[in-house]
Amino acid sequence: MRKLAAVWTLIVLASFISLQSQNIGNQYQMIETIKGDFLTCDMKGNLFMMSDASLYKFNQEGQILFSYSNLFLGTIASVDVSNPLKIMVFYKDAGKLVFLDEKLTPITEPIDLLSRNYFNISLAAFSTDNRIWLYDNVKNELITVDFQLNELQKNHLTIELLNPRQMNTFKERNVIIQNPGSGILFFDNFGTYLKLIPIQTTAIVQIDDQFIYYLKDNQLLAYNYQKLNQIEICTFTDNVRQAIFM
Repeated sequence: MRKLAAVWTLIVLASFISLQSQNIGNQYQMIETIKGDFLTCDMKGNLFMMSDASLYKFNQEGQILFSYSNLFLGTIASVDVSNPLKIMVFYKDAGKLVFLDEKLTPITEPIDLLSRNYFNISLAAFSTDNRIWLYDNVKNELITVDFQLNELQKNHLTIELLNPRQMNTFKERNVIIQNPGSGILFFDNFGTYLKLIPIQTTAIVQIDDQFIYYLKDNQLLAYNYQKLNQIEICTFTDNVRQAIFM
């Protein structure tokens, strides 16, 4: 069983649900009203909310534990919490990366992508083997670097991506890129293209070892990318911007 958290305009919802059940729309309940732009959660069940230049960490009861912001670096583009002890914050406009500990305290100085001529990085992710994944939206390249920005590998993508929404690492250090125009692209840990799952949505998606969870037309869906089938989890009656499992 997993807990569901959703951004409902400016509302976080929670529920215990089962992917075996198809009629659970009445089983979620509101636990907190907050203002935010993006939600994610770590493997320990902590919820992270991004709002402009600030990042907040909540426990499972919706209580704020820690917060972080750096006004000099501007708006946060994305946050990667795949390693709860090395949380990566990406400042797209500033071309910077900052790593935080579990209390959202910086453990590195800002890593300057511009200093290594990475001028057009639109997506960033962090893998469990301490590699940083970067996507260059001008050159259409998928790049991996270490903490010193030493380049480990670079792959030019033959598939054209138009305004990709997010990049995430998952099991065995593989990578997905969400491209709303075509779907979810899968890459192996060497950056080699594997396959495309034609899920087209502008909402943020979530992936685990078996399912891709995503919103479309106010429906929360789970696509099993191993068995290639889909389950409808629930339908929201109000406008939902994002939903995640905890």
